[in-house]
Amino acid sequence: MGDVRVSAIVPAAGLGLRMGGAMPKQFMLLDDRPILAHTLKRLSAHPAIGEIIVLVSPGWVDITRKEIIDAYRCPKVRAVLEGGAERRDSVRIGLHKVGEDVQLVLIHDGVRPFPSIELIDATIAAAQHHTAAIAALPISDCIKHVDERGAVRQTVDRQGLWAAQTPQVFQRQPLMRAITDARQSQRYGYDEAELIEASGGAVQVVEGSPLNLKITSPGDLKLAEAILRKLRNERHADAADLHAFDADSASTAANFTTEKLPSRAGSQRAPLASSPAKR
Repeated sequence: MGDVRVSAIVPAAGLGLRMGGAMPKQFMLLDDRPILAHTLKRLSAHPAIGEIIVLVSPGWVDITRKEIIDAYRCPKVRAVLEGGAERRDSVRIGLHKVGEDVQLVLIHDGVRPFPSIELIDATIAAAQHHTAAIAALPISDCIKHVDERGAVRQTVDRQGLWAAQTPQVFQRQPLMRAITDARQSQRYGYDEAELIEASGGAVQVVEGSPLNLKITSPGDLKLAEAILRKLRNERHADAADLHAFDADSASTAANFTTEKLPSRAGSQRAPLASSPAKR
């Protein structure tokens, strides 16, 4: 991937009305850790991402810094800012904090906590050869166009239809121009890729993953818990294989040395303890 510089912008300013509850969905707990903390830890683990800029709801900046960034040790987070009224506005605010020498900007939903290293790799690589690259999945369900009364108007041909995910990675300058143009024309897209499309830029699709879930409802949260268990089981299986390999190696090496391998200490967790007063 070379020395390409990537900044990540994480829009997390939504209210999450479909989730219910007393706080925005990105601050709800998934396995005793805020959803946003899972997302930021995943992004922080990628070596190509040099900085992360987080956009949150008004009143949540200090809590995010203290109880997520500091508590869960996310040193790549350069700034936590109040987001705008719309997603496009939040991304524009974040772009103004991106360094001038950054070539690529990665945008990822704050409530999408399972982006894999491989998926991030693929979108970054594709964006180096196109104006933008997005993760997406081909639609497999039968699609119906339904009116406001719940009546089916027509069945939509799903051929060529893909459901967009994040990460979405953009060449920095074309993204800035597309957002500026959209703001001047008062155009709001469903995502930043739509703004690039409207400006004539090329958007390349990289196949995403069913595990790359966006949490928007209580049912999604249950599914996320199952995904987290699956990922942990896979990681433990890999660790067990590595431990078995190390044990065999240690047995062989015992003929030559009696030195012990160093142990690793576990990390501490802190729950999200407070929330701003309702306005």
